[in-house]
Amino acid sequence: MAGEIAEMLMQEQLADNIAQVRATIAEAAQRVGRRAEEITLVAVSKTFPVEFVKMAYNLGVTHLVRIVCRKPCPRSLNFILMMCAGI
Repeated sequence: MAGEIAEMLMQEQLADNIAQVRATIAEAAQRVGRRAEEITLVAVSKTFPVEFVKMAYNLGVTHLVRIVCRKPCPRSLNFILMMCAGI
């Protein structure tokens, strides 16, 4: 039961954080004359557990990148940046 409560609180905090990021995106878009819907939120995870990433997905973050590197990997980073740019 304690684990379920902790997970629920974590999910609420994540939902709040996502809402705050989306609000920031909307404000920035408005300042430059764009619609928030034109901007893609891409969440990047390196150290969070997969369960946390799944939680973000269930909260509507559908563009996710999980970085798994054992050593610096600039080629992988370039690939991720190209994917985010839609190249």
